[in-house]
Amino acid sequence: MAESAETERQIKGLNLIALVKTLRMYRRKHPTVGLSPGAESLLTERILVNKWYSHAASLELMRVFYRHLLGSNPENALQAGIVGGLAAFEDNHRAFVVNGDPAASLYAMRHIWGTMLNFGELQAELVGEKSVRFTLTGYPDVPEVHGMLIVGWGIAAAQLSGAKDVTYSIERRPWQGDPSLVYLINA
Repeated sequence: MAESAETERQIKGLNLIALVKTLRMYRRKHPTVGLSPGAESLLTERILVNKWYSHAASLELMRVFYRHLLGSNPENALQAGIVGGLAAFEDNHRAFVVNGDPAASLYAMRHIWGTMLNFGELQAELVGEKSVRFTLTGYPDVPEVHGMLIVGWGIAAAQLSGAKDVTYSIERRPWQGDPSLVYLINA
């Protein structure tokens, strides 16, 4: 491993449970080959919500999920992010959703990042009564699948707080060479 355990990028198990369960079911009929030992272990061990896991291994699984189950389609990844976000915000992260106030719920997203990943920073800026611009720094290699999942979580937070017509736009994309992910969610 190139990075020490102290500086290795990590992700909380809560972010992995649905992904791992989905890929375990997929593998019953479609064997996956070529996974690193770290990614393979995520598919065989019990994932604990509060334990930290290798982000590199989780990205491998996200890429398999994206390619084989989502058809490498960004819109499908966005929808998967919404579904995952709805589940998380209705359960472990419900305190971040402010009923009847989509902008406050979106703005609260900036606090979630550090509880879920041990690197990067998600900044939020209110840019209107119901709009928030997010800037994710410290994660210059965000792949498209993870970027769309992240945006989907924001949409889910807005929906659960009562927003009916949530729209988004992505202004900067690391998977296309930008140094940070910048996106706007309108609720």
